[in-house]
Amino acid sequence: MRLIKSVLMLGLFVCMVGSVYAQRSDLRVYTLTVHSQRSPLGGNMMDLDKRHAYPLDEAGYNPKRIDFGYMYGRNTGGNLMVPISQGFLTFGNPFKDALLSWGNNRNNGYFINIGNDQKAQDTFNTVQYADSLETLYQRWFDKIMEIPNYEPSKHGPGQRVRNMTIGDVLLFRSENKDTYHIFRITKLVLSNNGLIELEVKSPKNVKRKKRK
Repeated sequence: MRLIKSVLMLGLFVCMVGSVYAQRSDLRVYTLTVHSQRSPLGGNMMDLDKRHAYPLDEAGYNPKRIDFGYMYGRNTGGNLMVPISQGFLTFGNPFKDALLSWGNNRNNGYFINIGNDQKAQDTFNTVQYADSLETLYQRWFDKIMEIPNYEPSKHGPGQRVRNMTIGDVLLFRSENKDTYHIFRITKLVLSNNGLIELEVKSPKNVKRKKRK
């Protein structure tokens, strides 16, 4: 009986700790599926506030809301790009014409791929607060070039990152919205009809005060 009681008490303690974490953390934790540019199953232009990926034509109705897009390239693998990235212009006239038509409504931002080793996984797993996302971003922005086997096009910081792999952890700043996010790639299907699946931590309150 004492053993059963001890197990029950331990379970109750774990539940209480989890509840306290959920109450104190100011991050949303969720999963996103973003499809490649030719997939009929879903969109590739992501609005993180709505947690929804729009097809290119629908994204054009409110381009200011789009944080980034996902594109597949035969030589570059999976690509994440902010709308202002020149990379979109290399994926054919439909994307070139649409993105240019958005003009100054195109969002800017930067990705930093910190890799997929255990340190990167621990970074993703332990971050709990929105302020920590900004701190991590600023820290890695300055030191990402020190990462082993550093590649500018893969690790950033950049408006576009490519050749990503499952398990990679990325920090992202959506500049026009002034928000910070962290992603972990959990699934990657590399084809024009493929997709990328991201585990995401984002601020619950997306309305940040503008810096003076």
